[in-house]
Amino acid sequence: MFIDQSPSMKKILFLGAAAFQLPPIQYAISRGYRIITTDNNPNNPCHQYAETAYNMSTVDKEGILKIAKKEKIDGIMTFASDVSMPAVAYVAEKLKLPGTSYQTALTLTDKAKFRQFLQEEELQTQFFQNFGLEDKQTAIAYIRLAKLPVIVKPVDRSGSRGVGIVRTLEEAEKRVEEAFEVSIKKEIIVEEYIEKQGRQVCGDGYMEMGRLVFVAFGDGHFHADSRFMAPYAETFPSEHSIPLLKKAAEKLERILLKAGYFQGPFNLDVLITKEGEVFVNEIGPRCGGNYIPMLIQLTYGVNLVAAAVEGCLNVQYQLTSPRFFSPEGYYASYMLHSLESGTLKAIQLDNSLKDKIHAHHPYVDKTHKVSAFYQSGAALGNIVFRFDTYKEMHQNMDKINKLVRVVVE
Repeated sequence: MFIDQSPSMKKILFLGAAAFQLPPIQYAISRGYRIITTDNNPNNPCHQYAETAYNMSTVDKEGILKIAKKEKIDGIMTFASDVSMPAVAYVAEKLKLPGTSYQTALTLTDKAKFRQFLQEEELQTQFFQNFGLEDKQTAIAYIRLAKLPVIVKPVDRSGSRGVGIVRTLEEAEKRVEEAFEVSIKKEIIVEEYIEKQGRQVCGDGYMEMGRLVFVAFGDGHFHADSRFMAPYAETFPSEHSIPLLKKAAEKLERILLKAGYFQGPFNLDVLITKEGEVFVNEIGPRCGGNYIPMLIQLTYGVNLVAAAVEGCLNVQYQLTSPRFFSPEGYYASYMLHSLESGTLKAIQLDNSLKDKIHAHHPYVDKTHKVSAFYQSGAALGNIVFRFDTYKEMHQNMDKINKLVRVVVE
């Protein structure tokens, strides 16, 4: 790979300063890069690592551009945030910095634009319709005439925020209201519910000079109660067959090339349908959250955090070649969470798991107000577990919500 050995004067603007965005900032600091953060929450913890921190929304692309010009940045990036990607791409394009195009970022991060793109390019079909706030009643009427269940989502959010399943007509209005409430531009999408077989496929990959050079597939773990749409855990490798995952990789590459995403990391959500077909649910033009890059590095020896940082500075960056999957350890990421709201009283961990902890990333203290886990932003922290065998990993992760308990009052 190509890495500048004199990095001390290079300056990176990070969009977002939440706890889960710490890994690339820590890496950048270790390389001697100068850090600037911007976020509309001045209390977010990653601001403390910055040379300069700005209290500005990461969706304000013109405001971010002004900061970028003022600071004379060498690179701009975000981490695990679709919401911030359009501004990242906009600034990179305007200042001729490494990065994807603004139009490509919009295509991949706007759920309605992504579905329309897939349909127009004959890459994937799915019934859907998007609605603006002025069409709220039309959206409700559309659902009432649709074949249930359907999914309702804000077009411009990630982490399952505002996403809901409508299974009965009585739920239609509530799900529409919830999606509109969190949408930044007050636009939602109503789409066909796709039945899947097995677990939903998660993971990250890397595009390099128009080629898919690496992808790691894992499995997302979800609550059976469909009110909770965010995955609470990820495990690697995926349970699905190699031929199906190969088809998924080929389809992901076709989509990314058609969308104009030629260089950089990406996050994926894929379903295997009841008919055994690959259905691409989402592609985010950035690394995934829930410490997925850490699991990938531990499992395959590929550092996507480093790739994201170095790639935002150097268009010639090349990913380190992956090693074959090592049976020396199996890693799982678990998001600490509660299904009820309240005040955090305790986090209880079964004794059988205590020697399985590889890393613990707390987000809150014991006085924290807990929100029910309707979206990934309600997580209280993360634990990465290491298991000796694939079987042991799944035996524990299948009952993890009994082995780890968040007590609220």
